[in-house]
Amino acid sequence: MIRALCEQEYMDAYNFVDALIHEEKDASLSDAIKQSILSYFEKHVHEYGYFASFNTTMNGILVYEKDSFHIAFLLVKKEDRHKDIGSSLLDVFKETAQKMNVSRITVNSYAQDDFYLANGFEKEGETNLSAGIPVSEMEYLCDKNILGKKVTVIVDRPYGSIHPTLQDVVYPYNAGYVLNQTMMEDAEFQDAYIVGVEEPVDKFIGYVIGIIYHKDAVTSKWIVAPAGMNINKDAIIQLLAIEEQFYDTRFIWSE
Repeated sequence: MIRALCEQEYMDAYNFVDALIHEEKDASLSDAIKQSILSYFEKHVHEYGYFASFNTTMNGILVYEKDSFHIAFLLVKKEDRHKDIGSSLLDVFKETAQKMNVSRITVNSYAQDDFYLANGFEKEGETNLSAGIPVSEMEYLCDKNILGKKVTVIVDRPYGSIHPTLQDVVYPYNAGYVLNQTMMEDAEFQDAYIVGVEEPVDKFIGYVIGIIYHKDAVTSKWIVAPAGMNINKDAIIQLLAIEEQFYDTRFIWSE
């Protein structure tokens, strides 16, 4: 069974993490490093979110930063490893992120690259050394599977309207948010740009042809177009540059 932990169980989570970290015999993790990690975690234990796996007692845990959906710990008891508990915890976490309209999950992988790659993560850059330990920054793009899907966009920034913060800028596209019946109550709406429609509309049904990710942000923006539209990626990037020029972006496209 996997479930989110309530606040009354947070210290149980800390004790579980403390026991498993001290149990590890990895020579690259000195006692001093372990204690530093645990001391920080103990001070901030109520700032994290938790999913835990249970048999009769807790046998696995995923600890994450609530604001960034960055995984801080993913730990499974030694006797319960190689039973897909870690992957199952990740699956539940991914589902929660998608319901929250969170676009990306990140993790610093300590010699676990193969595990995260097998679970759909990608490396963000080169592997680096941290306190002598090889660390890979990795990310999981949660809404990648929406590419090519039909969605409904409610327009709140119509074509030809004045941008609210950029002086003298007129929107050369419609923009708004996607209706999502499965998202949680406290989730942010999914932002979307509509391309290929050069007139103001109130609502638009189209297909997701691209997704824009902002580095160090948990939200994304979907690019929605009419069915059968010829996709000129460079032209679309130039069109959306009015707003996207201010961010460190990554575009991915439907095939």
